[in-house]
Amino acid sequence: MTQEIGIHGGIILNSSVPQGIYGFTVSNGKFTQVFTDEFAFKKYVERKGLKTFNLGSRCLTPGLVDSHTLASLYGRFNGLPNAAGMESGLMPMLLKKAVEAGPSNNGWIQIKNWSASTQPLTKADLDAMEATRPMAVLSASLHGAVLNSEGLKKIFADGADKVKDHIDQTTGMVKAKAFEWWLHMYRPAPATYADAILAYEDELLSYGVTTAHDLLVQHPEQLEAYRRLAQDDKLRLRWRLYVTDVALMKDAKAMEAAGVPIMGMKVFIDGAYGMRTAAQDREHAYPDGSTGMLLMTPQEVLNAARQVYEHGCRHLAAHCIGFMACHTYIEAAKLVRESIFTNDIKLRAQHFETANERMMHECHKYGIHLSMNAHFSDDALTYKDIIPVPEHINPLSLASTRLGDKVVLGSDSMAMRGMLGEAKYAIYPPLPHQKLGDNLNQILPNMTRNAAKLTNEAKLYGTISPGLAADFTIFDKMPRNAADFDSMQVLQVWRDGKQVYSQPQAAAAANG
Repeated sequence: MTQEIGIHGGIILNSSVPQGIYGFTVSNGKFTQVFTDEFAFKKYVERKGLKTFNLGSRCLTPGLVDSHTLASLYGRFNGLPNAAGMESGLMPMLLKKAVEAGPSNNGWIQIKNWSASTQPLTKADLDAMEATRPMAVLSASLHGAVLNSEGLKKIFADGADKVKDHIDQTTGMVKAKAFEWWLHMYRPAPATYADAILAYEDELLSYGVTTAHDLLVQHPEQLEAYRRLAQDDKLRLRWRLYVTDVALMKDAKAMEAAGVPIMGMKVFIDGAYGMRTAAQDREHAYPDGSTGMLLMTPQEVLNAARQVYEHGCRHLAAHCIGFMACHTYIEAAKLVRESIFTNDIKLRAQHFETANERMMHECHKYGIHLSMNAHFSDDALTYKDIIPVPEHINPLSLASTRLGDKVVLGSDSMAMRGMLGEAKYAIYPPLPHQKLGDNLNQILPNMTRNAAKLTNEAKLYGTISPGLAADFTIFDKMPRNAADFDSMQVLQVWRDGKQVYSQPQAAAAANG
């Protein structure tokens, strides 16, 4: 957009000020003027002769930032039958429909978004539905799946012996390294990474996102897909990438030149299958005495930070679920800050779902940013019989108090309704200590400005401010309660002053 226009009215929320604003103007992809009162806005647009749009009863915010997505992975599952929200009694019907639909283009009959806590399933259940073709029911967290007998036969015929320690042949459960092997071996539809990214962009845009961080770039083909899509001007979102293999960082300069920069690397401190197998310490062991899966030592994390630095990147993200996982990353952060080679590395912890006040204090001390997932607050209730200290699950209130703008929200590509679901849980959590704010305006910085700061881009986007990228989202209403978050619709999404999404069924989001 080169011609300056004005947008006003409705409810305009901004990440940079506590109160809303009346209107703003946009030109050449940037916010040009911001007004807090009607008189000043009207005087400016009349003097300039600008075309204006009235939001009416609608709500407008800066474009949302999803700081935790697994885009290339989740995009492959868009066409699969969806088990999310299904009661256990309805699972047989859903399984039957999946069997009738037949295999995906990877040869497997599949269902996604299964929840083990509400929909118990075993190999025997799947065998009763499908006995001749391989079948997989994938967990909502994409940390595991249940296979039928034919599925188990297939994976062992295809070389799963090397990950057999993570396969329960009695229940059909495949998790951790075995599930990663399964995903890499049988890539579900879409068939290409480019298709997966574009399919997932559609979903993210429908929930108001303009910038997204892909935290699971594992293969060269993924980087190449992002590069080509950017080169062909097909990407509608602003992407920031984190690789899981140090060898992929050699392409950092080329990816930055293409406009899809590699920020750094993501490591896995634990191999948790959600809260069931989080990396705990002895004090917080599970009822059976187990302590989950710890995959890295502080020294190994420091070595990863050095590799990031040597490749010219400056971000190290870590998957941390469980007291021991969080403690390990904090100990690693101390080593990172003491090293002359890595002390300026930006440290970010993903999840940090089990943390106490001491850990939050140390995060502040060592400059750790937290990318948390509000929808995991349910774990405090779902797993209350096995989690040692449920009151420590997702302490968002404590995190915000101790770390301020170093706390951001991300969907982990699992929250129902994406960042809108995250917002709902951040305001209306199961337990009081999980509350991040009282309304959308209070938590908005955690989904916009803070995330831009995380990647050192707060001077580029994240707020409605003159000179910043004109990223904004128009909703059909201002959410006033939990039900509103379930029903509110994204009407339009603009990035860099250009409309990149419009709800197909909606009328124009603004009236002239």
